[in-house]
Amino acid sequence: MKKYLKYILIAALVAVGAYLLFFRGSDSKSSEVAISEYKVKKGDIIVGFESEGTFVTDIVEPSFVSSGKINSINVSIGDEVKSGDLLATLESSEDYYSMLSAKAIYEKAVAAHHAFEATYNKLDKSGFEYEDVKNYEEQENQLREASKSAESLYNKSINALRKNSLYCPIEGTVIDIYFNEGESVQNQNQSNPIMAILPKEKTVYVESYVEDLDISKVKKDMNAKFIPDAIDKEYSGKVVFISPKSVTDNNGLVTYKVRIALDGTAELYDGFIGSVQFLSKSAENVLVIPNKAVRMIEGTQYVFEYPDTTKKIKVVTGLTDGTNVEVVEGLNENDTIAITE
Repeated sequence: MKKYLKYILIAALVAVGAYLLFFRGSDSKSSEVAISEYKVKKGDIIVGFESEGTFVTDIVEPSFVSSGKINSINVSIGDEVKSGDLLATLESSEDYYSMLSAKAIYEKAVAAHHAFEATYNKLDKSGFEYEDVKNYEEQENQLREASKSAESLYNKSINALRKNSLYCPIEGTVIDIYFNEGESVQNQNQSNPIMAILPKEKTVYVESYVEDLDISKVKKDMNAKFIPDAIDKEYSGKVVFISPKSVTDNNGLVTYKVRIALDGTAELYDGFIGSVQFLSKSAENVLVIPNKAVRMIEGTQYVFEYPDTTKKIKVVTGLTDGTNVEVVEGLNENDTIAITE
């Protein structure tokens, strides 16, 4: 009977020891803590940091190279346009008539040169003296030079007229028009765009300004995720650009512009804001449990069963984000373990 009671006492002491090991902290004065069950599930472990980001589309905004009053706008919002289409013109009657005059002079000079050549080629030159040939060659050279000079003036007049014409640089869709016909535009260094065009082959990315404390963690081709505020969805991508130039705001905060190219952006619109997760490491669709569920006993990791917290299970863990940890071995999905609250 004494031997039997001895075994019961030993078992009780072991159970109490396991209980104390799991439910009491390193402080010997700490009291018993609450426990709860946790069902093992699959999830993602992400190691990195977050920043704010904005979805940006490279919109083309063509502008005149000169100033003046807008004579015509030849497109409307929503129109499909192609490279070379005439989008708008400035009032330019003087330049237009100058171009017509230069064109007429050029055509007359070319016609005179061709007529002289035709006449000369029909002549019987067998009786020509040296001086006769020389005179004809000099006249032809004069006509040729006159044609070239007239052509140069004509081209200059065309270029002057083209400054008052706005042509489409790419294929795309007109998404906004900033001016109306009859309004004046002042274009110093092409500073006033007339309209906005969304390219057919558009370049899209997320732009994030990363603080100086974190910028050293960002690497080219680093994986990242964009979670827009307007859509409950994650978009994966990679870092494609890290600006070496800093930007300092009015509060003295130093940041660096980072661009992330995304995969599949049909649902996103220019200007969408959200959070960017820069991923230095990640483990996706793995078994995940809270860090506080794991106990280290003599160099080995264990978790405790629930509700029988006297039973422990040996586990092997992987990546952790500081709150949750990946379970590599020892548990299955939907297993129930104990955690402290």
